[in-house]
Amino acid sequence: TCCSDSHYRTCDDCGREIDEDDGYWIGDYFYCDECVTTCECCNEIVHNDDSYYIESEDRYVCGYCREEYYTFCGYCEEYVRNEEVEWVDQYDGYVCNDCLKSYFFKCKECGEYFRDNAHNRATDPDTGEVLDLCKECAEELKEMEDEE
Repeated sequence: TCCSDSHYRTCDDCGREIDEDDGYWIGDYFYCDECVTTCECCNEIVHNDDSYYIESEDRYVCGYCREEYYTFCGYCEEYVRNEEVEWVDQYDGYVCNDCLKSYFFKCKECGEYFRDNAHNRATDPDTGEVLDLCKECAEELKEMEDEE
C-alpha cells in the first residue's frame, strides 16, 4: 500500500512478491526464502541451484564446501567427506570407506586395494581358503618359497 513502511520486491527466481525485509540479496539478485538454501557447513545463503545435497550426511552444502570438504566416490556415486575416501589404483578413482569394506580387499603384501572377486583374490591351492593376497603377490610369494 502507499502508506506502509514495507517495500515489496519480486523474487528474481520465482516471481513471488515479498517484503524486502523477508528476502535475500545474493549479488545483484533478490530471492525469497523458498529459492535459497543455507549451507549447513559454512552457513552461507546460496541460490537453490548452487546448493548440493550430501546424502551420506543428510545435509545441504554450497558448491564451495562440496568441492573443499567432500570427494565423489565413483563406486556408490555419492559425495563423502575427504577423510572417508581412498584412491584405488586398480579402480582408477576414489572409493569411500563403506564401499571399500563391502566390495574391495586390501592385499596384506603390497597394500593395494582390489575388487573382491575370484579374478583378483588369491586362494590357497591346497585348502581352497581365500587369502588376503592379490594373485600377483601370491604368485611372487610362491616363487620365493619354491626357490628356498
